[in-house]
Amino acid sequence: MIVARRFLVSGRVQGVGYRFHARGAAVRESLGGFVRNLSDGRVEVQAEGDRDAMRRFERALRQGPPAGRVDAVAVTDLTPGAAGPAFRIEVDRNPGREDRDVDGPMEHLKSRIRQVPDFPKPGIRFCDITTLLRDPAGLSDAVAGLAEPFRGERVDLVVGIESRGFILGAPVADRLRAGFVPARKPGKLPAGTLSQSYELEYGSDAVEMHADAVEPGQRVLIIDDLLATGGTAGAVRDLVRQAGGDIVGMAFLVELTFLNGRERLGETPLFVGMRY
Repeated sequence: MIVARRFLVSGRVQGVGYRFHARGAAVRESLGGFVRNLSDGRVEVQAEGDRDAMRRFERALRQGPPAGRVDAVAVTDLTPGAAGPAFRIEVDRNPGREDRDVDGPMEHLKSRIRQVPDFPKPGIRFCDITTLLRDPAGLSDAVAGLAEPFRGERVDLVVGIESRGFILGAPVADRLRAGFVPARKPGKLPAGTLSQSYELEYGSDAVEMHADAVEPGQRVLIIDDLLATGGTAGAVRDLVRQAGGDIVGMAFLVELTFLNGRERLGETPLFVGMRY
């Protein structure tokens, strides 16, 4: 028997990977529908599929991801037929809020990141993650936090962005039982490459990936340490699409919210560990 339901989830459910958790559960149960954040802090989920699968899905929604806290789930029955065949993450319905996902789930790691003033030039405060990486517990928490929202997904490849995306991306790939692919600056890869250019404030730059690194239809997660303006991340996303890959999501350890990088990435599903 096919059923359709709407779930309104309250609690600490935004900015903690809840949408990825919901999508992963829906994919496992072969449900259609969508999940999105609402402006009042709740998460809305609509799903359609087999009745028994829906019961298991509801249990997963009530459990939530490790970094979240579910206080209540309001359930409404819907008329089947409108959800669509694939479960998707929709754009947040919070257009008036600069920081749409509130705090990230790894805020406790901020104390392990060194702030360096006037680097690489005067007026810039640099977030130095080497102090986090050298701490065994901090490194473990960072890798686990980036991997956890995608544990329920089928991730074939993790693409790490040069260079700190290599450090984080490879262990995330290992935890997700996925392969790892480096996205590099021009001229750094030995075999045939695909290239994607992007605009800088003054001039342009490019990123490259081996032409045979991503096969058509493979599901790809993109990892980097920092989301700033979104230029490099957007170019890597376009590079993966150029190769025929499907983007599962993009995950960043740190987001500099005042640079509005996520606006440049459009509807790409994003996960961020902490924000400045």
